[in-house]
Amino acid sequence: MAICDGPWTMTLVNDDGGKGSDIFVFKNITVTGTTFTGEVFDRTGMGTRISLLTGTCEDLATGNPRLTRLTFQFRLPARTGGEVGMFLAGVGFPPAMGNAQFLGRFRAYTPDRFTPSFDTAEALVIMLDVGDTGTGTGMQALPS
Repeated sequence: MAICDGPWTMTLVNDDGGKGSDIFVFKNITVTGTTFTGEVFDRTGMGTRISLLTGTCEDLATGNPRLTRLTFQFRLPARTGGEVGMFLAGVGFPPAMGNAQFLGRFRAYTPDRFTPSFDTAEALVIMLDVGDTGTGTGMQALPS
């Protein structure tokens, strides 16, 4: 399903504005059925990989791609040191013209063995702790 293929440019904004916001690029997405894997990069999408990415993607109504449920799971650095797992869930929808859009919410959690691995915290603005919540909005890049 095209909306699942990415890549996505995703903006995460913490509910507590003092903890920042940042832009990430989810790319190199490989879809298998209703699940996918990929990678998380900084706002340029060209720099150092931050984390691996896993997720799910499925139509909310069978056979109707107008509204798609998406989840994204990855890791970020924690404000107090270490790492936090990130779970982002919401809906993707194709507008009449242009790129598909995503609207969702995130929650930071204590990462476990199922949370994709973390590479680097280079040049990130947003710094979260377990329990932090916020919004996630994004736009799918059109294929070149």
